[in-house]
Amino acid sequence: MVKTTNILLIEDNPADARLLQEHLNDLPDFVFELDHVSKLQEGRQIMAANTYHIVLLDLTLPDSQGINTVKQVVTEGLCMPVVVLSGVADEELAVQAVKEGAQDYLVKGEYDRRLLKRTIHYAIERNEIDYQLRQTQTKLQRALSELKEKQNKILEFEKLKSVQELAGAIAHEFAQPLQVLSNTLALMDNGQVPSKFIERCQRSISKIHELTANLQNITELKNKDYLDTKIIDIRHSMEA
Repeated sequence: MVKTTNILLIEDNPADARLLQEHLNDLPDFVFELDHVSKLQEGRQIMAANTYHIVLLDLTLPDSQGINTVKQVVTEGLCMPVVVLSGVADEELAVQAVKEGAQDYLVKGEYDRRLLKRTIHYAIERNEIDYQLRQTQTKLQRALSELKEKQNKILEFEKLKSVQELAGAIAHEFAQPLQVLSNTLALMDNGQVPSKFIERCQRSISKIHELTANLQNITELKNKDYLDTKIIDIRHSMEA
């Protein structure tokens, strides 16, 4: 079964529109439905309500001329391919229109039915390829964003592991000297050393014990835990 090609023609010249339709009618094995409007505003309204396989667009309409016409149709036509219909004097403008998003262009009076069919066919085909590429690019960008997010999480986890290793090492280094200091203070508590000095040292040792306990807690944190440790100024504690 031959697929029906839905065509929107935006052309204000009745003779040009009639000639184009005659070319389409003469094409063997080409089934189409053609909607014809003569103004850009009418074209915008009908595109908002319908989907076409292709839009054939004249560049000199009563309510719009030139490149701006192409830009509006390409923007509002979403994924519909556009082929520009230009006069001989407008061929350079038609080339510029392709740069602005049109798939191709035809010069009025210089195309026959075979060129018209070929241009329509390839414009639709190229547009489909462009659409697939855009979809693939969007999916790739989304995948890259997700990958970057996962990489950041891995880096955060690796940083946490490094912090845990460092915290464990520091806590281990403090443990034995603190025990020795505590034992020494216990032996000194014989009345020969001022009690205030011993109390001050004991408070400092307690603070340092608290610090090493917090460091030990860090080593037990998991990836999503929050590091909420209490900062202790050892010098201030020693001077208290």
